Amino acid sequence: MIGHAYNPAEAGIAQLVEQLICNHQVAGSIPAAGTSARFMSSVILTVLSLCFALLQPAPVWAQQAPLTFEQAQTRTAYAREQMQAAERKLKNLERRETAAHRTLSAAQKRYEEAKAGADRATEARLAAEAELEAARARWEAESARLQRIHRESESLRRD
Repeated sequence: MIGHAYNPAEAGIAQLVEQLICNHQVAGSIPAAGTSARFMSSVILTVLSLCFALLQPAPVWAQQAPLTFEQAQTRTAYAREQMQAAERKLKNLERRETAAHRTLSAAQKRYEEAKAGADRATEARLAAEAELEAARARWEAESARLQRIHRESESLRRD
């Protein structure tokens, strides 16, 4: 780290990395400012991961063993068949994806149509409620008028 005081105990990371990766041709690698403990731990983890990966055996298809021409032909044919099978699988999945998107699109369209129908039904219900309230108000007015006329006619008969 720049501005960090040089600490020889922290500067050993460069030598450790050189030893782990067998980099003997490097003349010197003590950083001018040393190495911080946080950086050192991240580098150690990275180097150990790299060493672990390098120690893993190569996949069977990548191992270099002497092959006859016929063996190479057979392996090439098998690899081509696997590739073609993977291509067929991909095309099949692409078709399924396209069909699923079409189904989704159709469902969205049906949903929008159903929603519009529900909205129209709600508007019609609200209009019917308003119509009912208006009819109720007219009935109450007419009922009150009828009662008044009835009372007046009763009073005229008594007189």
